[in-house]
Amino acid sequence: MILEPETSPYILLGGESAIRALVNRFYDLMDSEAQWRSPLREMHPADLSESKEKLLALRQIEWVGFTMQRSSCVPNRS
Repeated sequence: MILEPETSPYILLGGESAIRALVNRFYDLMDSEAQWRSPLREMHPADLSESKEKLLALRQIEWVGFTMQRSSCVPNRS
């Protein structure tokens, strides 16, 4: 089934700003909730900036409708 752009999960979920908020909330919970600190938080670097961008890019790819951008998590195939 091919979805029209306006009905893609990415758009229905609110686009980049909503997905970014979801990603940020995930990492905020990792930092604030004891149950997530070990082992999940310990697997990540102290600075979560790159992890957040990679997860955002992955969600954009999975939920289709994203703007094509080069990402460090996507290998350069040129």
